[in-house]
Amino acid sequence: MFLGFWTAEQIAVYLGLTQSNNMNLVNKIDSTILDKVVNFLYSYEGYASKAYNLGDGKITIGYGTTQWLSPTGTVLRAVKMGDTIDQITARQQVYNYFVPAIPIFNMILAKNNYRVHPALLVALLQTLYMTGQYSYNYSCFRDSLTRANGVTDTKKIASIYITETIETLKTLKGGIAYYNKYALGWSRRVKAASDFIDGVIKPKIWYDKNFFTPY
Repeated sequence: MFLGFWTAEQIAVYLGLTQSNNMNLVNKIDSTILDKVVNFLYSYEGYASKAYNLGDGKITIGYGTTQWLSPTGTVLRAVKMGDTIDQITARQQVYNYFVPAIPIFNMILAKNNYRVHPALLVALLQTLYMTGQYSYNYSCFRDSLTRANGVTDTKKIASIYITETIETLKTLKGGIAYYNKYALGWSRRVKAASDFIDGVIKPKIWYDKNFFTPY
């Protein structure tokens, strides 16, 4: 279905992204959570049926996919110019991306008897999508789950997510200098995910036009 003339709110309803502040807390990532992650990526990344170059040295296709992955999450090859993809395959590629991380997340949730808002899990998984397939050992994931355990206030959860994620991003690779290089783009995405936690869905173009100060 073409969504070009829909409002952000209509798109959110169609994609099943709208949140309720009274949603039950959960202790497991299941297919419902993964569906919402893919739909969030669709609303933020958009969908591209043909490979394109964003100018960052990587070729992208589908919902932000840069590598073709097997059903077990292993890399088959990098996306190349000339590659094409349909939406079903694009969705499956995103699912494949999370295969290695899901058992780790669920083990952490079960081992610590965590119960967290499902939107936080969506936000954390999209962070994983942003930072790397095997970055689930970053402190932001465990610290966000710990601090948000049992919390139902979505504004508080969103604040926890922002704080922990940005603190972790500032420690990656080259430290603060590396962070500053990508700070605005990363911050826009973190802001979008935190808004999602609080029940607000907006496309990337909105953040590009309205969010100018990195965290």
